Amino acid sequence: MAFSTGVLAGVWSLLFRQWPWAWAWVSFGVYVVGMVLAMTVMQWRITRRVKR
Repeated sequence: MAFSTGVLAGVWSLLFRQWPWAWAWVSFGVYVVGMVLAMTVMQWRITRRVKR
């Protein structure tokens, strides 16, 4: 387990050194998707409460 985690960390750091902008875009995309999901869930809860 620790070995695989170390390998994963090594690969991750190598990729990060190669394409830091790509990982910046990925993290930004994940953040945006999370925000949109949270907004959608909140909106759905509000509309469901109003319909009752």
